[in-house]
Amino acid sequence: MGLRITFLIGAFGLLYALLGFRMYDIQVRQGEALGAQAASIHELAGMLTPRRGSIYFTDKDGGRIPADSALLAGLPGIGPATAGAVLAFAFGKRTAFLETNIRRVFLHYFFRGRRRVRDREILAKIQATLPKRNIREWYWALMDHGALALKGTGNPNRRSAGYARQPPFAGSRRQARGRIISMAAAGGVVSERKMLAEFKDDRTLKRYGSPRAFRGIIRDLARDGLIARQGSRITLHR
Repeated sequence: MGLRITFLIGAFGLLYALLGFRMYDIQVRQGEALGAQAASIHELAGMLTPRRGSIYFTDKDGGRIPADSALLAGLPGIGPATAGAVLAFAFGKRTAFLETNIRRVFLHYFFRGRRRVRDREILAKIQATLPKRNIREWYWALMDHGALALKGTGNPNRRSAGYARQPPFAGSRRQARGRIISMAAAGGVVSERKMLAEFKDDRTLKRYGSPRAFRGIIRDLARDGLIARQGSRITLHR
């Protein structure tokens, strides 16, 4: 089974699990790498209900998850790439989509020596090479090949026009957001002063230890619906 497919299958299983979950449950299970995805996952799960072994939309007259890219991409937290993956893996449709390892394969074999290759060029090549059947197996093979066989060939994705190096997690704003959520999850209701003191004592998060920087993150988390403020005290949004 493909390396990435285990994640995709896990995501479908997660939908069933999330149907009875609160936002609190989703956040706590995400750990310090949590982003705003929790709110989207929670919103999406709230639109679904299981029936007879399938997942249905509760607010769409009991309609099934759509096998349509535009409708899928309109759901919370789902963009074109995820919509394409759902169509290919859940419905076996001959649809082109991109993720890191697929992009790596096509850049390596079809765009050697070129730089600033646009995703639309890669998607056109993917569409042109799609097999007539066994779409799931085709994408499994592509993802595994990109992740394993091309591992020692450098990173062809750097030649993509949309390539951007992911900054380190340690000391990042993502880590700071995750730390606040972890502290709120562990302490129930935590004062801003206590959180701020921990930031100042943490070498990796010290840059967010000023009141202005710290409160900016607090505002963002509250706006995203991930935490709630009770005066100067913080708790997870439940």
